Amino acid sequence: MTGAVLEEEGYVYFKFQPYFDDLKRNEWKKDEQRTSHMLETYFQAEFSQLKRYPGKDKNGKYFPAIRCAKLPLDIFKKEKRTRSYYNADGRRSSTPRFYKT
Repeated sequence: MTGAVLEEEGYVYFKFQPYFDDLKRNEWKKDEQRTSHMLETYFQAEFSQLKRYPGKDKNGKYFPAIRCAKLPLDIFKKEKRTRSYYNADGRRSSTPRFYKT
């Protein structure tokens, strides 16, 4: 994703247009409307959120509020995968065992 992403109170915020432009550069075939609809449907995205990024510009003024896409942070959490190991006789084991042949 291009540009800055703001993480705040269980959500991430980002500017949709630079993100979409990056998708198009990487041969994304869907149009902007379809892409935003997919984000809403599959990832509970909300658009047109006004958000002021923290910090100040070169002149010491706070950054202006910008329109962002908002996604819940928990969709980025990876599920912990468990690995099963089996002994030579086919029984399940909690640790891997290596045998010399």
